[in-house]
Amino acid sequence: LKPSSIMLNEDASLQYSDTARNFYVIVIEEMRGSSDASHKSETLVEFFESCTSNIAGGLAESQSSNPEQVKVNGLDAYRVTIIGKHNGLNMAYKCCIIESLGHFYQLYCWTIADLLSINQKDMDTVLNSFKELPAK
Repeated sequence: LKPSSIMLNEDASLQYSDTARNFYVIVIEEMRGSSDASHKSETLVEFFESCTSNIAGGLAESQSSNPEQVKVNGLDAYRVTIIGKHNGLNMAYKCCIIESLGHFYQLYCWTIADLLSINQKDMDTVLNSFKELPAK
C-alpha cells in the first residue's frame, strides 16, 4: 500500500491504496469531548453502530457479519465486515472502530467482494496494526 493519489474520504487523516489490487484503506480520527456534542458522551458501542450503519446505509443489499469485540494494541475496539453493492459493484468493507481515552478512530479497508479472499489477510493485518501515537 502507498499513500493514495486520489481522495478517498475528505475526513480521513490517512488514505492508502493499491489500485492494482482494488484495496483501499482510510483512517478517520474523532476527538472525544470536542465541541461536537454528539461524540462527547457517546460509548464505543454507540459510535460503532453509528459508523457502521452509515457504511451499510450507503450500500444496496448490504449484509454484515456479527460484530466482534476485540483489542487492537491494547485499545478497545469493535470490528465487522459489511458486504453490499455500491455503484453496481459488490464491495466488501472491513470496519474497525477503536476507542482511546481521547479519541475514536475509524479504520476502513475495502475491496471488490470477489477479491475479499485474496485481500482479507492483508486487510486484517492493516486493521490489527493500528497504534495511537503519543500526544505531542
